[in-house]
Amino acid sequence: MEEYKHSLFFEARDMTDKEKDKVRRYFQKRRESGGGECGVIQKLPGNRYVIRFKDKEDQERVLQRKDHTISLPDGEVRLTVSRINPTESPDQPKTSQTQIFTKTNTKRLEKIYHLDGFLLCYMRDNPKAFKYLQKQLSLIGCEMELKCNEEEAVVRGDVDKGLGGAFGGVAEKWEQQVDQIIAYITEEYVCYHVVEVKQVQVLLQDLSFVNEDIKVYRGRGYAVIVGKAETVKERVAILEDYQMNQVMSQDTVNLSNPKFADCFDKILDLTGVKLPNVTLKVSHLPNPCVILSGPHCKVQEAKQALLSALASLTSDTLVLEGTGAQRYYQATGKDSKELVERSFRVIIREQQCVSTPDVKSKQRSSSSPMTLLPRPPVSAHNASSPINKANVAIKLGSLEDEQVNVLVIPMVNKQLTSTQIGNCLLEKAGNALKSKFNSLALNCSLAPGDILQVDGPPSLGCSKIFFIECLPWDGVRGTSVQALGKGLRHCLDLCTQQGFSSLAFPVIGPGILLRYPLSEAVQVLTDAVCGFGSFASSSSLSTIHIIIKPGDPDSDELCRDFYQHLSTSQEIFRSLTSDLDEINIMLGGGIKLRMVFGDITNETTDLVVNTTDFTNFDHDGVCKSILAIAGPEVEAKLKTVTINPKTMVFTKPGRFPCKAILHVCGEKSASRIEKISQMIIKCCEANYYTSVAIPAICAGAGGLQPELVAGAILRGIKSAMTFAHFHTLRNIRIILYKINVFLAFQEEAKQIFSTAEYCTGALPKTQQQEHRLSASADLSILSNSPESQSAFLFLGLSRKTVDDAMAKLKDLYQNQCSTHTFRKEELHSLVQDDVTELMKLIETQGLYIQNNQSGDLSVSGLKDGVTQAVMAFNAILHGNLKREMRVKEEEELFTRVVWCIMSHNRHWERLPKTANYNLEKQDLATGIVDAHGATWTVDLNSMKATNLMVAEPRKLKRLENLPDFTMPLYWDSMAPGENVKVVEVLPSSAEYQALMRAFRKTESKTVMKIERLQNIHLRRAYQVQKKHISEKNKQDGGVRETFLFHGTTKDSCNSIMKTGFNRRFCGQNGTAYGAGVYFAVKASYSANPRYSKPAADKSQVMFVARVLTGIYTQGNSSMNVPPPRDSQQPHDRFDSVVDRMDKPQMYIVFHDNQAYPEYLITFKS
Repeated sequence: MEEYKHSLFFEARDMTDKEKDKVRRYFQKRRESGGGECGVIQKLPGNRYVIRFKDKEDQERVLQRKDHTISLPDGEVRLTVSRINPTESPDQPKTSQTQIFTKTNTKRLEKIYHLDGFLLCYMRDNPKAFKYLQKQLSLIGCEMELKCNEEEAVVRGDVDKGLGGAFGGVAEKWEQQVDQIIAYITEEYVCYHVVEVKQVQVLLQDLSFVNEDIKVYRGRGYAVIVGKAETVKERVAILEDYQMNQVMSQDTVNLSNPKFADCFDKILDLTGVKLPNVTLKVSHLPNPCVILSGPHCKVQEAKQALLSALASLTSDTLVLEGTGAQRYYQATGKDSKELVERSFRVIIREQQCVSTPDVKSKQRSSSSPMTLLPRPPVSAHNASSPINKANVAIKLGSLEDEQVNVLVIPMVNKQLTSTQIGNCLLEKAGNALKSKFNSLALNCSLAPGDILQVDGPPSLGCSKIFFIECLPWDGVRGTSVQALGKGLRHCLDLCTQQGFSSLAFPVIGPGILLRYPLSEAVQVLTDAVCGFGSFASSSSLSTIHIIIKPGDPDSDELCRDFYQHLSTSQEIFRSLTSDLDEINIMLGGGIKLRMVFGDITNETTDLVVNTTDFTNFDHDGVCKSILAIAGPEVEAKLKTVTINPKTMVFTKPGRFPCKAILHVCGEKSASRIEKISQMIIKCCEANYYTSVAIPAICAGAGGLQPELVAGAILRGIKSAMTFAHFHTLRNIRIILYKINVFLAFQEEAKQIFSTAEYCTGALPKTQQQEHRLSASADLSILSNSPESQSAFLFLGLSRKTVDDAMAKLKDLYQNQCSTHTFRKEELHSLVQDDVTELMKLIETQGLYIQNNQSGDLSVSGLKDGVTQAVMAFNAILHGNLKREMRVKEEEELFTRVVWCIMSHNRHWERLPKTANYNLEKQDLATGIVDAHGATWTVDLNSMKATNLMVAEPRKLKRLENLPDFTMPLYWDSMAPGENVKVVEVLPSSAEYQALMRAFRKTESKTVMKIERLQNIHLRRAYQVQKKHISEKNKQDGGVRETFLFHGTTKDSCNSIMKTGFNRRFCGQNGTAYGAGVYFAVKASYSANPRYSKPAADKSQVMFVARVLTGIYTQGNSSMNVPPPRDSQQPHDRFDSVVDRMDKPQMYIVFHDNQAYPEYLITFKS
């Protein structure tokens, strides 16, 4: 171990052998600790350790770092190393780096000191220092031998000679005196180890560091300065300063304007700054600056020179109106700008202009780079056009999954979970909703019909939830209906007040808690929605969803009822759609496949398919319904035929409105159904049928899964289309009575006909192709944006050169400019599209706009740009004049003539003014655009319109209004002077099918025909009465317009058609509830021969009337008019009376104009 002589000591907690080995490996790694080859770590008494290095250079490098942090398994440990053994006793000399060994004999004393080898060399090489040491030792009779290689100093003394006393106590005193001398030497003279490579090179190469008092010694990879402490300290400071000045370094000079970075080379040329031995690099990030690199002293000199040069510059900004100046000097005027720079010895840079305090050009000067002041924000003109109509959609799904602004939820007694809908909402929203609800409900008092507004939590797709406080059903005229109606109307009004655009309603009422009859729940909600549509002339609410949950017991009936109720008031909505809208698929050869949610008994196709087992004809299902319409003759024919279940039987239609009925048996087998479907299609072609209606075979009473039935029928149709050519068949209609069956067919169709042209009956909504304002346009956009000026940054050596250069550049530009003023009267005729177009031109040409107090508008800029703006403006004025004349013509025509198009759900929709005008003028080269933005090609000979996205052409119709009467859209046109017209309703129309559904709910007699009465005088009087009741009952539910039945005789028909219902004839069939006109809810009641007396041919008639039931009460036989609603206000009477308040079956009205005979149904047993 003698080769490891250079010791270092440290203190640490008790370490295991493994930890000591890890510490040793750390000190062996030069890049980590600075050390090198070393021995094992030895434990000293206490928490002390020693490690010895082979080379002194390694020991010195470790000492240079002094503190070392080492990661051990139990955590990091920090070691402070020292040459000094921490165990030395207090009486040892202060220079504890010295190791002392003492030898004695009878006459001489000797002591060995282990000192730094370089200190010993210094004592040897410096006669002055060594002479002083020898002198001090001679005073106590001693001499010293220096052993530099062994790093030892041996002191010997003669006891007798030096101290002249006894041996014992004198030796100790001698030793103390020697120790004091050695301690003084080690304090007076120090060794400073230099290990930094560049400092070592400087120290060894520069001889000025060495003199008689300072010695420099070379080690392996390091150098040592030895001398008196103060002198060594001075030399170290000189060394560090020297290195600082000569070492390569970097510094930065920040530039106060980003444009300075772009033209920094020009700034150096302009100021004449020379920066030798320094490299410059311009940077824009993170802030504009110049990075200086080179020797430290040179970099500092360059920085000061650069700062002085920048401070000497004068800067200013020239702002000119419009962006045209920058564009001019980037192109045509580029040479002129460069000439100004050379002539005035300035730098000109384009600058983004963010503000200007007024419209005149501004010049701002400073002795430092310019900072532009921020411009106050320009307020945007927010103009929103009123939305007069809402889009109403009947949606299938769960209310809690809706993505709308507002959800409406019923509750009872302020309990969130009192209804099933509330429970579903809480399950999805969780405690976030519960805590919000409870905190608000706790601090408020709610009456029935009041609303509790709760912010929607993030887990729901809504902004607000409106909770309506409800009451369980207590009768038609009970408090519950009034409270619910009030709450629903309040929800719609709140949406308008708070600016919400979309809302979703559930069907409130028909549940185990509220117990509303299904019809009343539908009526209350449709009354609220229709009432809102009638009175909301301007509302932000553009989307209303009515949510029906598939799978609920009444979901099928709810969908049909809601659509029927809302479609009677369709003109007050922008659109009425449903998730059950008809699906159209274009097959090959021009054949259209349609899937319809409906009742097959309403179909009027050439062929109707009936599914039966040929045995049980009375079981509920398709077979029973079809045979009820077709009549007993068809049923009798089936019973007499010997049938093989695998065959198909054709029969005559009987009373069913088709050419034939095909009876098939699906045998509850998907493969059999697929073959039957294929055969049905082939039979149609073979028998020259153009259309066929097919039910979901075996999906109802047959009990098969809807998915299996859907796949089988659609695959059969597809197979038939693949292996045969069709020349006659054009329409295949699949009629689906249940929601789940319709949805199953929808999904299967997407898979089986994935490459076919597939679309729902409703056209996708698009933005209107043209948006113009009929009133004066928003002229606020004709203003200068914050970037609408041209700014130029000038840099020069003096104020004068900068001012002269700016004046010259401004003059050069203004010589190329002109100004034109548009008068206020001319601007008044602009519409929004004109303003937008003009503003684009102004921005493109870089022009500047200025409004004066009189309302005139000045445009200035380059002459060519101003000329183009004037030409464009004049063209706009000319176009506006033509357009204004066209708009007036369109508006005048729109009040007189009504052009309609058949919608996807077979209801008539009015076309917009432009399409209305083009049709009337036969200007149809580019087609017409409907209210949904769809473009149609028109054939006026056939009165049909076609669109590539729609499976079949749509019918067109023309109506002509009277000055004091607007024709209903579903009426047929009437000749001039014709006041009464009776029109037979086509069985294929949605109008006919809706009436048939209402009739067949309670009556199975055969309908022979349905006629529509178009009586202008009666309808006009009815509309006046409707408006009166609507305004009177605005806060109480409105008019409650209802379709009801009225049985009569054929003899009375003509009188009713001409003069309407007349109370003077009441009493013929009894006046049990008052002396008024009686109307029944059920067709079966009015079909009773007592009221609808059969004619000679056994046919009967009944009217379907529009009746304004309004607010009603219980009737009795003594009533000649409805009783007062309030005894304090005897003139405010009920609008009608009923036979019973709980689910009325009969309504009686006492005002002749309160009912309008809309349709006449002729039927027979």
